[in-house]
Amino acid sequence: MIMITAIVTMMVTAIISTVARYVTWQISVVGDPFYRFIIWHILLFSIALAIFLDRRQGFKKSIEIAGYIAQKYNKTNREGKINATMNAYHEHAQKPKLQKILLPIAITLFIAYILSAHLLFFAIVTSGSMEPTFKKGDLVFMQDILLQPKVGDIIIFPDPQKNIVANKPVTVTHRIIDMKGDIIRTKGDNNPNADNWKINKKDVIGKAFVIGSKPVVLKDFGRYFLLDFRTDQYTEEYLAIAKTIQNMRTMGLLIFFVCLAMYLFLSIRDSRPLRHMKSR
Repeated sequence: MIMITAIVTMMVTAIISTVARYVTWQISVVGDPFYRFIIWHILLFSIALAIFLDRRQGFKKSIEIAGYIAQKYNKTNREGKINATMNAYHEHAQKPKLQKILLPIAITLFIAYILSAHLLFFAIVTSGSMEPTFKKGDLVFMQDILLQPKVGDIIIFPDPQKNIVANKPVTVTHRIIDMKGDIIRTKGDNNPNADNWKINKKDVIGKAFVIGSKPVVLKDFGRYFLLDFRTDQYTEEYLAIAKTIQNMRTMGLLIFFVCLAMYLFLSIRDSRPLRHMKSR
């Protein structure tokens, strides 16, 4: 092992010395035009000889060298594309996406429009004429989107007798039993006879939203919206809850916009740490 190390050391020293002498000689003679001419032709001859010898082997070495260079280039180019794609992905993931903020707002505004335009709404039942389908004090889910009333539908319309409950006009929620053109006859499920009035199709405010031929009903929840609906049976706690709900309904628009502003504020605030990470 010592002999091998010594031999290798001598060979490396000899190579370094030869290269150093060659560089020194080249610096001293390269400026001469005659030597430049000789060196140039030696290089051309060496290139021509290498091409001739490689041609005899079917350009095997040239193909290997070209393949090695192409492989290295493709590897470097592929790694560069992967790194660029990953960096773009990280930047995109760290950006506060505008659609993530605007989409919930758009959905909320759409729902608010539907509710404010009474396309979907709850009707308060003020009598027991439709029992057992629903009873007095229930909330019935109504819709005005697909309003094509027909016999058997449960509809809501203004009370033809102009009754008032809780300082508000009463609406009637009954079932259609007969239609002739635009003239509609109705009847409560719990009433023995048909209603003693006829209404026009244009007076229909909405139609009950049904699932499996049954209307969607919130039991007893409408009592909280009618303060003078059999008030003598309510306790003070019950009336306090009703007043709170009525106040919330009155301030509903203000509460909606306050919640919307809070959502925007929190979304913008939560996006700041992402921008901080990106700057780092």
